[in-house]
Amino acid sequence: ALTAGATRSADGVDELWLASSSGGAARFRGGQWRVFGTADGLGSSSAEHIAFGGDDGTVFIAGMGGVFRLPR
Repeated sequence: ALTAGATRSADGVDELWLASSSGGAARFRGGQWRVFGTADGLGSSSAEHIAFGGDDGTVFIAGMGGVFRLPR
C-alpha cells in the first residue's frame, strides 16, 4: 500500500510525502528525495499511514511498529 500527502515546510517549501507498507517513508523537497527508515526512528520498514499536525507541520508515520514522529 502507498499513502501520499503534501504539506509546506516552515520555511515555505512545498513537500510531497509518501508512506509505503514495504519501503518506509520518503519526502520530495527542493527537487530531491529523502528516504526515512529504521535508522531515522521508524519502528520498522512498514509505513502505512501519514499525517501532518501542529503549526510546525510535524509529520507522523504509522506502521507495524507504531506511530513515529519524523524530523522535518
